[in-house]
Amino acid sequence: MDSIAQNSLECEQAYELAISGKFPTADEAIAFLETFQGKCAKNLIFQSRLAALYFIYGRADEAEKLIQEGLSIDPTHKELLFSLGDIRLKQRDLDAVVAIASRIIEFHPEACSGYYLMQLGLIYAGRYEESIPYGREAMKREETPAFWLNESVACFQTGRYEQCAQSAYHAIQLDPKVLENRWGMNEAIYALGNLGRDDEALKLALRRKEVTENWQDDPVFMKALTLLTT
Repeated sequence: MDSIAQNSLECEQAYELAISGKFPTADEAIAFLETFQGKCAKNLIFQSRLAALYFIYGRADEAEKLIQEGLSIDPTHKELLFSLGDIRLKQRDLDAVVAIASRIIEFHPEACSGYYLMQLGLIYAGRYEESIPYGREAMKREETPAFWLNESVACFQTGRYEQCAQSAYHAIQLDPKVLENRWGMNEAIYALGNLGRDDEALKLALRRKEVTENWQDDPVFMKALTLLTT
């Protein structure tokens, strides 16, 4: 393995360790990752990871600065653009999310990240119908439960109840742990109820209840469970 590849591997491993929860405080996690900045100075993927960590722990200005520095070197860098888009999504600057997603798709049409970002941006903007084909494009490149759950939400909001339920089932098939998710799973339970398939809706709700801690703290789920059991 050459030195560049070795450095990239070490930087990625450092990031995974920093977000693992093994550090007692956010400052310690960040300080640990910052020790790799010299070794990873030319690694723009590492810069995107460090920026993401800054943002997670409330240091948005530093995250933005780091991303913009990287984009000044490579304005088309996929990971930096995605990190910027993720920040804008959390800030609910949805026009910016859509614009950034469009840039990723333009420069990296083979990657799923641009389509995924567009799918989420459009859903958050209430443009549910438009989001569905972008999710499908993402899944052509990499099928993950998150894409299916996003589609479940979009389909519920557009009255496609059968497709909403099927999308949730696809997500469960890929990873049964998604039963714990509010996003997409609650929509599927309500969709089945709207289709008159109360027994199936209750079965799904009970599966979710069985594996979900603090399910009582989810008022949307609690309402569905009450309706299905009374």
